[in-house]
Amino acid sequence: RLRYLLVLDLEGKDEITEFPVIAIDALSLREIGRFQRYVRPERLFDGCALNEESPAVPFGTVLEEFDGWLRSVVGKSLHELGQRESDAAFVTCGDWDCKHVHTQCGISGISVPRAF
Repeated sequence: RLRYLLVLDLEGKDEITEFPVIAIDALSLREIGRFQRYVRPERLFDGCALNEESPAVPFGTVLEEFDGWLRSVVGKSLHELGQRESDAAFVTCGDWDCKHVHTQCGISGISVPRAF
């Protein structure tokens, strides 16, 4: 039975540029937290100077921060969300968002978390 709904709506066409999630407690029907990070693309702006003051961080850092946020808000890690008995799941508009995480992990040279 699902307890937590994680509304995920990634932004970016070729690479993920924004990673926003709203956590909802399905029992109380209340929002329990928000996570949002801008992602610094790996190759989208090849040859262009990037502003070092940008709040965008590498995708691997975003996933690490998101994992910590998940643990604090729903008590589950990205690894635990990928297990059959998990009481939390992503809610997306189709399968594009989760597929895009797989693509971005490949671009960034990191393993895909079980949750996706």
